Amino acid sequence: MCVVTGPTASGKSHLALKIAAELGGVVVNMDSVQLYKGFDVGSAKPSREEQTKVPHALFDVADASQEMDAAKYADLAQSFWRKSQSPLVFAGGTGLYLRSMLGQNFHAQSVSDQAYRDVLRKRVDGGELAALYQELVQRDPERAKDLHPNDHVRIVRGLEIHHCTGRSFAEFTAGIQSSDQGELRQKCFWVHLDPDREEQRERIGVRTKEILRGGKLEQEVLSLLSAGVSRLAKPMQSIGYKQMLMYLQGGLAKGELEEKVFYATCQYAKRQRTWFAKTKPDLWLKSFADQLEWKSVAEKVRGFLTPEQAAEPAE
Repeated sequence: MCVVTGPTASGKSHLALKIAAELGGVVVNMDSVQLYKGFDVGSAKPSREEQTKVPHALFDVADASQEMDAAKYADLAQSFWRKSQSPLVFAGGTGLYLRSMLGQNFHAQSVSDQAYRDVLRKRVDGGELAALYQELVQRDPERAKDLHPNDHVRIVRGLEIHHCTGRSFAEFTAGIQSSDQGELRQKCFWVHLDPDREEQRERIGVRTKEILRGGKLEQEVLSLLSAGVSRLAKPMQSIGYKQMLMYLQGGLAKGELEEKVFYATCQYAKRQRTWFAKTKPDLWLKSFADQLEWKSVAEKVRGFLTPEQAAEPAE
């Protein structure tokens, strides 16, 4: 299989589509928000037209009420890979999903305390989110700094990790991110896009304007709310949706909305760059997808994917 990664707005989906079309393969989602039904505009999900050009998989597989995480994604992705008879091209920027899918010790190092988590969730439901955020500030200030005070999912997880391990989120994930082993890693050709940072900021600005143009994102969020999706649903805490909720609730002026979405996206891209800088892709490209000779990339992937690998996924 092939994996295409890179920071947001680098053109991962575009390149994956080209490679899959060239190889007669399937584009497989590796983005945490695109898993959810109805979250299309803000997640930059491939359009219906794009999805008809080549088969797409693992898009729209979860309802907003479901809490997908890296472990659940890994189960879905590995199961699909084992059953597939076609070359698979995974595309996305969610680093922990990739690590988990490749079996690189993510599950082994995962910790949880369901009873403690339930207590925290009850406190969230009881209106104590601000207090929980302050507790995280005290216990793990670095993690708190990276999170929005309304991001209840990650605030709860940060407190749970500290409760279980006595370590910060960064300390806990360091071992996971440094791991370069895994059963599937040797059967995967990993392409990473690392484009110019300033041009990336410009493209993020263009994308931000596009998702907000004509009220597209606003209408999508209003439609989701009308359908009964909770404001506290996990995908509603993702970039774009979180800021739109704040705007709809009166917490942001219309003139501030674009700026907030742009800034949050740039911060996310910065975190992605930091995360992927510690990894070892097979092909590291200092370019956007639309600046590449993509056929040469596809040929490198073809050379890696032997007929046996394509036809006989691992057991």
